[in-house]
Amino acid sequence: MNIIRLPVVLSAILKLMKILTVLTTVFALVVSLHAAGKGEQIYRQHCAKCHGKAGQGVKGKYDEPLVGDESLDRLTQIIHKTMPEEAPEKVRDAEAKAVAEFVFRKFY
Repeated sequence: MNIIRLPVVLSAILKLMKILTVLTTVFALVVSLHAAGKGEQIYRQHCAKCHGKAGQGVKGKYDEPLVGDESLDRLTQIIHKTMPEEAPEKVRDAEAKAVAEFVFRKFY
């Protein structure tokens, strides 16, 4: 009898694995969307006055549009160390990463 139940048990395990895979994917998507929303919010608060609402640049502040070929990691480092220019300590760590992800996705 134990041998007969093995396929049933394996089938149940495979179904659970599929469900866990879907749940993990959904969770990752929700976290990503939350981070993107936070990055946009921080961008609007600390970056848009120099870089423009659409990353187009602002005359007399930062004239160039936000386009480039920096990696996401490098962009995060740049923002972490130097932005906003007048108070670089304001956007650090997770906030710098969230802004970098927003800029990278939206403007790069």
